[in-house]
Amino acid sequence: MGASFSGHGRDFLPNKDNGCKIVVTTRSWNVLWRMKTNKSIEIEVLSKKKAWDLFVCKAGDNVLTPNIQPIAREMARECDNLLILVISLAHAMRGEGKIEVWELALEELSFSLTKICELGETAK
Repeated sequence: MGASFSGHGRDFLPNKDNGCKIVVTTRSWNVLWRMKTNKSIEIEVLSKKKAWDLFVCKAGDNVLTPNIQPIAREMARECDNLLILVISLAHAMRGEGKIEVWELALEELSFSLTKICELGETAK
């Protein structure tokens, strides 16, 4: 399994001359081992309160509306209190006021996380 890069993307592949680096985030040490990484940094998770506060800060006050808040809280929970996931998801949803969009995003997030877990299980 590998990624194929063509065109300008090649300029950003890491090598000793260009100083580029790739950062991989994972919950599985097995992934790091299989990728033969030479350095790993363990990142602590946020508390549930801090994760929610950060989600609100990055997504905007619309997450506090009564029809969106339960969905937004579930999305924040799905991030498993991981800083990069909370920020990325909150930014993606920033300013969104349609409940249908929130429901669809939660459904897609849950489906994606399920598929990732399944992939992890088959790789063992």
